Amino acid sequence: MSLPRIFLTHLLTAVLGLALLTSCDSSSTTEDAAPSEEGGDASASPATGAESATTVYRVRGLVRKVADDDSMAVIDHEEIPGYMEAMSMPFYPREPSVFADLEAGQNVEFDYHVEGDQAWVENVSVLPKSAVQIATEEKKE
Repeated sequence: MSLPRIFLTHLLTAVLGLALLTSCDSSSTTEDAAPSEEGGDASASPATGAESATTVYRVRGLVRKVADDDSMAVIDHEEIPGYMEAMSMPFYPREPSVFADLEAGQNVEFDYHVEGDQAWVENVSVLPKSAVQIATEEKKE
């Protein structure tokens, strides 16, 4: 093998490696959630960008418990179409201030961000009592 051919082989390997590294950049951006649809269904809005893996769901539910430090809230949520059945589960915000004004018994609507094995809540709004239909309450009738 001649010297120029070895040089070209190493150069090609370096260029391909650099291209692979830049295509795996994990610092993708996310978009805000789509507005909730009328009728109370949760909606999903994948973030834009070819490399982004974040999906944002608009979720409604009933707050069952809020941790004393606002780091977690147990919410009995409606079905999240295409993602999860209705259930009661803990939700975590990126910043505890997101849950600072929540109290058990409130109906809420929020953006649930899912990115790989991470998930967090943002943009919480308190709703009127009649706004949320929880599957577990419907089954009691």
